[in-house]
Amino acid sequence: MCAWLEDQTDRYLYSVVELRAKLLEMGYSDDEVYIVATMKNVTLFTASHRVVKAAAKLIRAEIREKEYNTEQYPTPQDISDPVAAKKYVQKLLLSFLQELVRCDIKQIAIANAVLQAARPRSVISPVPLGVGVQMDHAYGSAWLVNELARLGFSVSSDEVCRFKQSVMHQEQSQVSVMACYPGRFTQWIGDKRT
Repeated sequence: MCAWLEDQTDRYLYSVVELRAKLLEMGYSDDEVYIVATMKNVTLFTASHRVVKAAAKLIRAEIREKEYNTEQYPTPQDISDPVAAKKYVQKLLLSFLQELVRCDIKQIAIANAVLQAARPRSVISPVPLGVGVQMDHAYGSAWLVNELARLGFSVSSDEVCRFKQSVMHQEQSQVSVMACYPGRFTQWIGDKRT
């Protein structure tokens, strides 16, 4: 049957009834050929599986083609504003998720997790970064952040550490600029915690 289908260049669609009739025509007995209902299930699963795999390949290609800014971390607005967060997500991936998930926020969160998982070294998605920073701030646990990263819900604790260093460097740059203004007083206080 498969060889016969591959040879058919003039027609691509056949009903299950036609395929069953062709098998009977090829010499198989009625007992050897699946009934129409069973053939529908097998054919539908095979066709659906191929369509899903083709869609996944298209989505993966679109994810790989998009260029992301790796020079700057996402801003708080990129994380909290749904419109800004959707800019990180490719149209095919978003369309796919809109068919699966009804909630916009969950669509964005899942899409960001997929992007981070698909391109772990060349993308810092806003939502996984926000989750990592928030968990680090709330619990101070590198283990928790790394577990969430391993599951695809966060960036790693190393990335959170780089983010915090970046923020501290930026704040120090702003402080040094402000320190040169007359009438300003800056005091640095150290605290040794045990």
